Amino acid sequence: MKVYTTLKNTCLSFVLISVAIFSLSSCEKEEINIISNIPEIELISVSADTIVQFEEFLTLRISYKDGDGDLGFEETDRYALFIRDIRLEEFDGFYVGPILPPGQVAPIIGELNVEFPDLFVFGNGTSETTRFEIKMIDRGMNESNILVTDEIVITKP
Repeated sequence: MKVYTTLKNTCLSFVLISVAIFSLSSCEKEEINIISNIPEIELISVSADTIVQFEEFLTLRISYKDGDGDLGFEETDRYALFIRDIRLEEFDGFYVGPILPPGQVAPIIGELNVEFPDLFVFGNGTSETTRFEIKMIDRGMNESNILVTDEIVITKP
């Protein structure tokens, strides 16, 4: 009787293990989204397509993700965010503090709001049209994709 019970339990265990293995192997594999260690940014919104110089702010809302979480710098003279008004030749750099403390590695996803309080018309006209190019660089010196806004009109009051 004891041998039968042991044999019965062994057979039952074998059947349960087989069913579990079959169940696991028959499940559909879910697609796992792996975040790249190269930062990726996306333009979520632009506050306005027309602003009055010196009177209205322009706000860009940007989402970011980075697989190793090394966006932002401790040193305030190192820039992680770069924006270029296409009316100018060079990008301007902006300080972004570390999202994760240096030394920690983890994927990060978040959003930034970038405000432009002092946009103005460069020339003698009553308005100008521009676009902005935006990119980020992480502590590993990996450069993100470059975003380009739609046209924004800056007018004089």
